[in-house]
Amino acid sequence: MAKNLHLDIVKYHFDPAKDNVPVNAAIAKANSMMHDIEIDILGQMVHSGTLEPDHMLIVDGPLQFIRQDTGKPEFADMFYNVV
Repeated sequence: MAKNLHLDIVKYHFDPAKDNVPVNAAIAKANSMMHDIEIDILGQMVHSGTLEPDHMLIVDGPLQFIRQDTGKPEFADMFYNVV
């Protein structure tokens, strides 16, 4: 099993003036990456037809994708059937 395991090393920036401990900066980086992956998966589901107009996707957790918002209608359309 270990030979099938793929790990990435991701660097993050710790700013002592903003973050009181390095672990907070690491958590923020992990959350940011997770949101990016969720947006990519949602986009793939919409474009492939997996998420059709008569289906709903329930997401467990906060939907805070303001940073990824392109301001284009296609971005908002991806969330039409997402709760």
